[in-house]
Amino acid sequence: MKHAIMLILAAIGIMITANVPVEAREVPFTLEDRDRNIRTEAKVDALEKKVDALNQSVNLRIDSVNLRIDSVNLRIDDLMADMNKRFEQVDKRLDHITTFMFWGFGMLFGAMGLLMGFIIWDRRTALAPAIQKTKEIEKRAELPEKAFRELARKNHDVKEVLKHIGLS
Repeated sequence: MKHAIMLILAAIGIMITANVPVEAREVPFTLEDRDRNIRTEAKVDALEKKVDALNQSVNLRIDSVNLRIDSVNLRIDDLMADMNKRFEQVDKRLDHITTFMFWGFGMLFGAMGLLMGFIIWDRRTALAPAIQKTKEIEKRAELPEKAFRELARKNHDVKEVLKHIGLS
C-alpha cells in the first residue's frame, strides 16, 4: 500500500513540474560586478608576481646549494686523489720491503750453502792425510802377522804358538 501511494505522489509531482513554464532570463552585469572583476584580476596579477618572485628566490637558493654541493664534491674528489696517492706510496714501500726481504733471505741462504760447502770441503781435505796415515799403519801392522804366518808354514813350533794365540 505504501508503494502505491508513493507511486501516485511521484506521478502527481512529475505532472505539476512538467506544466511549469521555464523562462530563460538574462542576468544583468552591473558596474559593481565589473569593478569587482577588475579588482580580482589585479589581485591575481599581484599574486602571480609574488609567486614568480618566490620561484626566482627559490631557484637562486637551489643554485647556491648546488654550488656548495659541487664544491664539496670537488673537495671529496681531491681527498680521494690524495688518498689514492698515499695508498700507491704505501704499496711502493711494501714492494721495496718485500724485495729487500727476498734479497736478504736469498743472501742468507746462499751464505749458509757456501758455509756448508766449505765445511764439507774442509773436512775432506783435513781428514784425507789422517786416513792415508791410518791405512799405512794398518798395512804395517799386517806385515808382522804375514811374516809369522810364512814362518809358521816352515816352522811347526811357530804354527802352534799362532794357533794358541788365535791368529791362524
